[in-house]
Amino acid sequence: MISTEVAAKQRPDYCWAMHSFGNADQHAAAGLPSATASGSTSLAKVSIYDTFAQRKVELCPLVPGEIRMYVCGPTVQSGPGIHHLRAALAFDLWRRWLVRRYGRVTFVRNVTDIDDKVLQNATPTEPWWALAYRMEREFSAAYAAIGILPPTYEPRATASI
Repeated sequence: MISTEVAAKQRPDYCWAMHSFGNADQHAAAGLPSATASGSTSLAKVSIYDTFAQRKVELCPLVPGEIRMYVCGPTVQSGPGIHHLRAALAFDLWRRWLVRRYGRVTFVRNVTDIDDKVLQNATPTEPWWALAYRMEREFSAAYAAIGILPPTYEPRATASI
């Protein structure tokens, strides 16, 4: 299992933190079951590529019936493009599948609302924070327009600096 703190210390670019994921060996070592939300082990095993471990691992919730996932969201220096929507849609589909397969999913998608590009695109009539807020609203509207579910939590970079 990788926590955000460990990932940040070891690989600051490790953006897809696997909070409640672990593999069967980690479950056994922690005394946790490797079962689905319903307690059944009859479903096919699911493997994902763990970029931190640099190998495929079995996807097992550390807390049965609960998955927590964190994904990098947009940097809101300008409006959304098709590439932003494609990425958000891919994680939305993954999230929906995880809900169906495992039960509860806490989905966290950050917003980078302060960045050199945000500062660069600000104008005397629209300060950086107003630009970031307006663009964030555009992203939210674009996500909603194609049916992407809102995140459970959406922290902003400015809340951490």
